[in-house]
This record gives sequence, structure tokens and C-alpha cells, in this order.
Amino acid sequence: VAFLDPDDSYHTDYIKVMAEVMESEKADLVVCRYTVLYADRPPGLFRKEVAYPPLKAGAYARREALGALVDGTINVSVWNKLYRSKLWDSIRFPEGHNYEDLDIMFRIFDICGSIQVLDQMLYYHLRRPGSITDTMSEANVRDVILAKSHFEEYVRANTPAVFSFEKLNKVRQATLYGQIVSYVRYSGKNCDLNETFLESIRTQIIGKGGELGLVHMSLRGKAAYLMMLRCPDLLKAVYPAYHAVRMLV
Repeated sequence: VAFLDPDDSYHTDYIKVMAEVMESEKADLVVCRYTVLYADRPPGLFRKEVAYPPLKAGAYARREALGALVDGTINVSVWNKLYRSKLWDSIRFPEGHNYEDLDIMFRIFDICGSIQVLDQMLYYHLRRPGSITDTMSEANVRDVILAKSHFEEYVRANTPAVFSFEKLNKVRQATLYGQIVSYVRYSGKNCDLNETFLESIRTQIIGKGGELGLVHMSLRGKAAYLMMLRCPDLLKAVYPAYHAVRMLV
């Protein structure tokens, strides 16, 4: 089983190379490198072509692969991967939700015996303005927060059997920071802004941050949380510039 986003493309040998490795290595899932192309800028502008994910090529057992998913060294997208069909016998995408990849990949990895990561760049992912992930509607914000909360619940339930407490803390930080980013991006809408919904997100963030504790936050997360707590308008003003700089480097 393979997936291809409508705007993306495969290398001509994508299926051939991935299937051959799957059979020769007896892997349940094969991951290849991908690169990101931007629809709103000429190739090579600001960013050089970079291969993702950064995880070293080779074979990974279930626990190692799940740890890499937490670390972000394997991407959570369903594309750039080839799956044995048995993995999908009892797993389906949640109906009526966006960000379904976030809600499905950890479930797939959980039932994999072996995952093989390749060095070859065989997938080309296009990012364009107006895409689902670029649109901060109320429904999208709800969906991304829900999907990330499901992953956090899964990690929490499997700590320390599968995940270390350090990994759990990393997921909790990522969930919190993701909510902060969703809050800022949604608040930047020019119209149809639901202030009640926005304030409910802020309330969730304050509660989650209080539970996590400043001592367990990264410097970036701590700064964002304190601005959210004390001066959310400052956070809204600072984040766009911070994000623009990160996109250039």
C-alpha cells in the first residue's frame, strides 16, 4: 500500500525500489527520503534542497521506530512510505477529520515488526499557500489538537514499557507548543474569528502548561508559554517574525 498527496510526485522508480527493499529485508514498512518544494518561490530560493527524514538509513525494530517518531526523525506523514497491506486490516483513517496522518502513524508503527529506512530521495512534497495544513480554520485547529492529544495519550499509556519518561516529556512539550502555534495562527485570521473558541484554546494551553511545569519546558516553549500567560498580544506580534526567519534558514 502506498499513498500520494495530490500535489506531490514520486520518483519513477519509487514503487520498484521500495518493494524490492521490503521483500529483501522482510520489512513491514519502508521509508524513503523526501524533499520539499515550495509553490510560491523559485527552486533554490533561500533554502537548499534538503533530504528528510534525518534518521540514519537502516533497519529499526518497533520500539526504535516509535522513539524516532517522538523525536521527529521519522516524519508522521503517510506518504514517502510503502506498507504491507496487512497493516491496514484493522486500521482506517478517522472520517471527517484533517491531520489524519498524525492520528494514524503511531498506530501503524505500533504493529510493525521491522521498519526499513532508505537513503534514496524518492518522494517530492509540494507546499503551497491555501493547502489544508496552511489553512487555520476552527475545524482544522480542533483536528490537529485532537490528533496530537491522541498521540500523547498513547505515549503516556506506554511509558515506561516502550517510551522513556524523557520521551514522554518531549511529546508533552510538543503538544503544548503545537497548541500555542495553533492559537497564534488562528488568531491571525482576517475574518470569521471565533473569540470564544480562541479563548478556550488559551485556557487549555494555560492548564497544560501548568501541569507540565516551566522546569520541563525548552527555552523556546518557556518563552512562548510565558507570553501566552501574561501577554498573548505580544506573542501574536512576535511569532510571525520568528516563523519567517525559521523558514529562511
